[in-house]
Amino acid sequence: MTRPEPPASGRVWVAARWAAAAVVLAGLAVAAAGNLDRLGEVDLRVRPAWWVLAGLLTAAASVALPAAWHRTVAALGGRLAISVAVRIWWQSQAARFVTTMAGTAAGRAAMAARAGVPVAVSAAAQVLELALLVGWSVALGAVPARGLPVAGGLRAALAAGAVAGLAALPWLAGRGLALVRRWRPQVGGPVPPPGELLAAEAAYGANAALRSAAFVAFAAGMLPVAAGDWPALVAAWNLAAAAGILGITPAGLGVREGALVALLQARLGLGGAAALAAAWRAWELAFEVAAVAAVTAGGRRRAAAPERHVRDTGA
Repeated sequence: MTRPEPPASGRVWVAARWAAAAVVLAGLAVAAAGNLDRLGEVDLRVRPAWWVLAGLLTAAASVALPAAWHRTVAALGGRLAISVAVRIWWQSQAARFVTTMAGTAAGRAAMAARAGVPVAVSAAAQVLELALLVGWSVALGAVPARGLPVAGGLRAALAAGAVAGLAALPWLAGRGLALVRRWRPQVGGPVPPPGELLAAEAAYGANAALRSAAFVAFAAGMLPVAAGDWPALVAAWNLAAAAGILGITPAGLGVREGALVALLQARLGLGGAAALAAAWRAWELAFEVAAVAAVTAGGRRRAAAPERHVRDTGA
């Protein structure tokens, strides 16, 4: 059976997103062309031990993020095995390079529904995930941002807003869900206690910490980075991640790299910042492809297991 063609509006939106990404990347290319002499000033100092550490931290984060989503689904009343949650999260996440965030969320909700999770639970979990990803990124970006080209007043406002938002989110989310269920009883399910949502929030915080540490280790593996640079690297990575999440391009392509270069060029030089941003995107993409391939292969093996059992037993 052939798959139906996506609606024209969807194809136009996907094309527009890629066009926006192309414009951003073209702008970066023009800026780079005007600073070729500075781009060539990259002091590469490859230290493989740091990359080994970065690989371990990135692999841990690749499990921590879907595990955090699993925790959020559980807090909202959904029941899903952790192995199934990891598979669903990664298979849906891969679509963000070619679809809108809404399309990624719809795909995740559809797969979770087949596993027994109500669509309303998946939708609420997706909203909370977005809020928590941005909240942790801004908090971990603004708090240690001293030394970056970020105004002190803006840094303080971002830090205060993110920390206050993270502290209040479990209670605000509970009240919001209670109101939704009062207006739409079919959503069903109990309102999660703040403690359950706090645990989910902490899981997203662990993911943010792992990814921040992985970025620092990766940078230390290719550039002359001192311990005094680590807070700035953590801040730049998280602020750039927040910009990428909120950006209009697929997977934040170009937006995140541009933000990293803007934030780190004074400390690492234009060439060093650009090289680090590009190399880190390639590094993450390699892990994402490996994760999607692994969960897809695992799903196929599990699907084939009952068929082999039937053949072996002659049932």
